[in-house]
Amino acid sequence: MYHLKRFIALVFIAVFTISSFAQGGEGFDILMAKGDVEYYNEEYEKAIELYTKAINLWNKKTDGMDSLVLAYNSRGNAFVDNDDYTSAAADYQKAISVAPNQPDAYYYLGFIYLDLGKYSDAISNYKKVINLKPDYTNAYVNLAYTYSLLNLFDEAADASKKALALDSTSSRIYKNYASVLIGKKDYDQAIVMLKNALKYDPEYQQAYYILGKVYLKKTDYSLAIENFNQAISFDSGSEEAFYLRGVAYLQKEEFKKAIDDLTKAIELGPENAQAYYHRSQAFLAIGKTAEANVDIKIAKNLSSDIETFQMDFLDADSSPVDNKISVKMTNTISTGRVETNPVLDDTSPETNGLYGADTDYEDEETNEVVLTDVIQPDNVNTNTFDQDKIIEPVSIMPEVQTVLKPDLLYDAPKEQAVKFFKEGAKLLAAQEYSQAISNLQLSMTLSPDNVETLNSLGLAYCLSGKYYKDAIEVLTRAIKIDPKYSYAYCNLSLVYYKMGEYKSAVNNIKKTIDLKNEFSKAYYIYGLILEQMGKKEIALVKYNKADAINKNWGIQYSKKELLLSRGNLYFSLKKYDNALADFNIVIKSFPDSMEAYFGRAIVYIEMKQYNAALNDLNLVIKKDPKNHIALYHRALAFSMLKKYKNGIKDFNKTITLNPKFINAYIGRAFAYKNMGIKKLAIRDLMMATDLGSVDAKKYLKNIFQIDY
Repeated sequence: MYHLKRFIALVFIAVFTISSFAQGGEGFDILMAKGDVEYYNEEYEKAIELYTKAINLWNKKTDGMDSLVLAYNSRGNAFVDNDDYTSAAADYQKAISVAPNQPDAYYYLGFIYLDLGKYSDAISNYKKVINLKPDYTNAYVNLAYTYSLLNLFDEAADASKKALALDSTSSRIYKNYASVLIGKKDYDQAIVMLKNALKYDPEYQQAYYILGKVYLKKTDYSLAIENFNQAISFDSGSEEAFYLRGVAYLQKEEFKKAIDDLTKAIELGPENAQAYYHRSQAFLAIGKTAEANVDIKIAKNLSSDIETFQMDFLDADSSPVDNKISVKMTNTISTGRVETNPVLDDTSPETNGLYGADTDYEDEETNEVVLTDVIQPDNVNTNTFDQDKIIEPVSIMPEVQTVLKPDLLYDAPKEQAVKFFKEGAKLLAAQEYSQAISNLQLSMTLSPDNVETLNSLGLAYCLSGKYYKDAIEVLTRAIKIDPKYSYAYCNLSLVYYKMGEYKSAVNNIKKTIDLKNEFSKAYYIYGLILEQMGKKEIALVKYNKADAINKNWGIQYSKKELLLSRGNLYFSLKKYDNALADFNIVIKSFPDSMEAYFGRAIVYIEMKQYNAALNDLNLVIKKDPKNHIALYHRALAFSMLKKYKNGIKDFNKTITLNPKFINAYIGRAFAYKNMGIKKLAIRDLMMATDLGSVDAKKYLKNIFQIDY
């Protein structure tokens, strides 16, 4: 199962006491902090041991009721991640016996029941949570999800609406609501929800794939293709996206495009009988009967069901509901503790003090509550709902297939090679590398000795970041055909640069410049190579040369990229005025360049112009809410302005996005320290130490006198 800590929301915990750590011994607070660290590091058995020690040391007068409840919930979470649901349920029930009016333990129990496939029990616990805390957003989200698993879409929709009423900016809620609406076959509203999910989470790439399917279901083939284009740009290896886009092209009677996409789908999934079948229909439409017959034969060999293939791409019971990610604990980063209302006063008649009406102690020295009714994980019906399996292609083991020569598919191979080349170059300029590679490969097959095609294909291989060896092979081949073709040397240098083989990169870029001196792209790449080799001053000379020439940039690069690189180089050389000048030029010419705003913000921080830095970072984060580097630097700027609460919020977000970002823990620790919250500062430094920070260990020793 997914680790509970991955569901942790970075919420500042109100009920966690903030008294100072006891010096000279390990009291309740120290043991809890250490347990939190072990839990975060996924050392669950060690965490359980430490939480147990803390519970045994708990003192009602000095530690308070809140702490005991939190300890049980924390240990329960550790048991869950250690796959011990029985012990976890026991701890949550102990927490309930101590504080029956707190919602969090019911929420956790709901999670256990949900994961065990006991949906009625999960629903019952989520309803208890909502009765106790009507604004508990995640309870509504999980309730909606559970209803969806039971195909109770009306109830799921009602719960989703209530979740949205509480939080209208949560991408996760919109995603799940869209899934519910797809189950209800309300595709128009599902589209609205998916677009909102993208609005609040621009990196929710699967939305484009799902939108494509919904539009395909609605027979709006143009919008289906538009969204599949986006999906493929994010995942060029998606067999399903190519297949479905091919089907959409087929429905639009754009048969050659359909053939291209279905061919790509077959390359990625040679067992996809449906792709062969639909490609056969496209071949028939353009009069290529022989090719169609070959595809039909393969499809029949792969599946006996081809006569039943249809265009029904969204079934109610396979809608794209987010699975475990929607079961989200509202915990702090490391503790497994839940933001909650304070526990009722220990004299409250509803709780009967520490000893609930149905509880007792086995041994007063252990502080452990005795329970008689604990969940037993028998008759487990594991939730197997899978958000990705909206369509299942027919798949059986394929037989050996005959490969047709590409030039047999075209009446005029040379003219078609030119068309493929132009389309590939266009896609390369648009940074759609996978499609560019497909077109350029076809062009190369039809015209194998064209150096322009080989050069463009080599560049596409290089920029895709995946096929460096292929890039070297085709670029070397281009050079062999035409030893004076400077562009091939330049792109070969770029390949070696990206591979970190700087000596080979330098050799090839020098050959480029020897052949074509007035070549800005070559000098720019030369500067990139030298900078990586640590020769910053010489790199600056090459950047300046590229700027002075300012022509022959090629497809991928321009003066914009040069100024950004040079600005960063000036920054590393502490020439802040020069760096600002370059970033300002980019911003003036390209006001949407977030790289320039971010670069300028970092310069402002070094120049102690923190408010100016905040202005730029706000723009970057608004455009990209998950840019953890920008969030980290904004947290630093807030902290330098002594706006520690704002800084901590950004440190929290940074850690959520990158849990191994050591400096974020250290930065947050000092923010806590400056606010006087010593306990949390120590905990963050412990985490940073566990991640390998020598500095954090020194801070613990020198500032807090703790050997860790």
